[in-house]
Amino acid sequence: MEKLIATKPIYYKGKNYVPGEEIPESDAEMVEAWKRAGSVKELPGLENASLKAILKETVERFEEEQAEAAAEKPAEESVKETMKKGKRKNDI
Repeated sequence: MEKLIATKPIYYKGKNYVPGEEIPESDAEMVEAWKRAGSVKELPGLENASLKAILKETVERFEEEQAEAAAEKPAEESVKETMKKGKRKNDI
C-alpha cells in the first residue's frame, strides 16, 4: 500500500503535518492539489528501514530550504528592526 508523505508543512483538518509525516488520503481532490504543489511525496509500501531513510532525506531537504530562506531574510529583518527603533535607513 502506498503512503502519502508531507514534504512541506501542511495544515489540514485542524492538524499540522510536518515534513516526513504521513498525510491521510481520504480527500482525493486535496491529494491531487498537494501533488501538483509538490507538498507531498507518494511512497510505495516499503520496509521500515528504507522508509526511515527516505523520510530523513525529506526532512533534511526541508531544513536546508528553511535555512536558505532564513539566510535571505536577515537584511530585510534588520531594516524592520531599525524601523521599529525609530531610526531611518540613512541614520544607520
